[in-house]
Amino acid sequence: MAFYKEHLKVTGVQPRQMGDFAAIRTVQIVQVQLSVLCGAMIAGCGRIDRLLLTVDGERLVFSGHLPTTELAAAIAGMTDAKEVEMETEFSTAWDYADADAITEELDDMALGEEVPWERICFEMRVTDEKGCEGIYRYGVFNGRISCGCQD
Repeated sequence: MAFYKEHLKVTGVQPRQMGDFAAIRTVQIVQVQLSVLCGAMIAGCGRIDRLLLTVDGERLVFSGHLPTTELAAAIAGMTDAKEVEMETEFSTAWDYADADAITEELDDMALGEEVPWERICFEMRVTDEKGCEGIYRYGVFNGRISCGCQD
């Protein structure tokens, strides 16, 4: 089972009709990841050790091995959010509940379009079953734009 620690912050998301696709897609992919992680928890293949999720000023603090109605409502509330911040630590045995979908989407966006990195910031630390650690950063860190695996 791999262990993940993530921090996401997306600010100033414009409505869908304004074409703020990078920020909207980032929030959507994190929303999907949390939903799949909830499925892994129900199947006994995942656990959230700590989740601090703030959606448009509404804050949820969660930890456990089964999702709650409050967690489901917070995830659903991300759909039209203007600002989302998430700090989470979780473990899962399901490959498709990990953060690869987030990093792949951010990699694709960085290659193919203009991304407002000053408003989208994502950092992930992953420790695999063998104890190897990887760090991924997307956004502005220490005044520089980072996109991908950090050596």
